[in-house]
Amino acid sequence: MLDFSRFIRVEAKVIVARDILNENKGVALVSKEFAGKFGIKEGQTVKLTRNGRTVKLVAKPSEFAEGVDVVIPNDFFASQLVDFDSFKQFTASVELER
Repeated sequence: MLDFSRFIRVEAKVIVARDILNENKGVALVSKEFAGKFGIKEGQTVKLTRNGRTVKLVAKPSEFAEGVDVVIPNDFFASQLVDFDSFKQFTASVELER
């Protein structure tokens, strides 16, 4: 059977946080609801794209991200996606890397 979840590209509300529970860099905390809805599993690579710029992060479903879709640390990866108008919260497309 085909796995159509690999073709899904969805819009997600992303929050940039100073310290996301001391996680390693390159991690995206994904709300459990968002992860369940789109079949995102822990350790899977997700691709976030905004304004033609893309970063790849390792997904980790977490209760810390509840109320939004994705929380990423304020680091190099976040700087690739943010701009002066929205440096703490923005919408980006999310795809699963297979």
